[in-house]
Amino acid sequence: MKTPVTYTASVNDGILSVSFSRKPRLSVRENIRGAGLKYDAASTAWTGKPENPASVLEMLREALGKPSSVTVSVDPEELPEAEPDPEQEPEPEPETPRPPTYEEARAELERFTAAKKSAEDARDEAHRLYHETFSACYMDAEGISRRHEMTDEELAAASEALAPLKDAEMSAYAEIERLEMCVRFAAQNRDRAFFDKYGPAAAEVFNRYSGKPFGPKTSEKITSEIEAKTGISVRFWRHAQYSSDSVTFRVPDSCYSLHGYPRKLFDDDGKILRFDPAEVSTELAPPYVPDVEGRVAELAALRREIDAAKNAIDRLCEQYSSLLPSGDRSDRLYCRLGS
Repeated sequence: MKTPVTYTASVNDGILSVSFSRKPRLSVRENIRGAGLKYDAASTAWTGKPENPASVLEMLREALGKPSSVTVSVDPEELPEAEPDPEQEPEPEPETPRPPTYEEARAELERFTAAKKSAEDARDEAHRLYHETFSACYMDAEGISRRHEMTDEELAAASEALAPLKDAEMSAYAEIERLEMCVRFAAQNRDRAFFDKYGPAAAEVFNRYSGKPFGPKTSEKITSEIEAKTGISVRFWRHAQYSSDSVTFRVPDSCYSLHGYPRKLFDDDGKILRFDPAEVSTELAPPYVPDVEGRVAELAALRREIDAAKNAIDRLCEQYSSLLPSGDRSDRLYCRLGS
């Protein structure tokens, strides 16, 4: 059972700020967003200047109960009197999303791949328009720059014409970067769905040969039986010199190799042991990401926080270094956060 959501609120000159112990349910978020509050990732609070802060606090009391604390710098009479805590029903556990089938995961990957291709086409078109406009603004008929001949008014007009085209090109690059990450997560989902679909069938055939020597003929028999059962090619590989063996799954348009199975599939004499898909670690068969675009948006928000922290550290390092004795570089500080 989840712990009920708690929150704190403060009102300062009409500006309402609300912080939650964890993300409240969708209806509460929609109501506070409708009242004019926006989520601030830096402070992890919802902040805004609603027409009536008291009505927002009343709505929160009805939905979540009395806040942990309220700080008010306006007339307290504007706020409703606190009511006794209602009997609060525990929030139902969210349903675990059903893992996608292999076909669904493939379709999602194809959708993101096609969207990325469209974004790349949009980038190319934006790039073309920008450079055509740039040439029209700054070049003569022979392709020689005429910038030195242009008046201030002409330069300003050229800059104004180019700005939205440059913005469109940069937006296209950002969208491609976002979709590239979506494609990577969708490919991870496809690989996991692929393994979940075909792994048990491959194990069933392989384990029937447990205790038998694993030679070329046995390997071919196992592969043939699995292909007859599933329609895909699966091969088990023995690596006597290593501490683990491997399995390769092949379909016409992709190949999924499972390296580093947590234990040996064959004993020291080359006899077949057992293959259990449940023993495969999440590093080898990564977990599903139910909301690919949500995960990418979460990563982008964290990256913005990291960049802001890096900029703040850069400024502190510069301030520290500027106070050192003149010419002394041995104690200078630099931010070592990677890009």
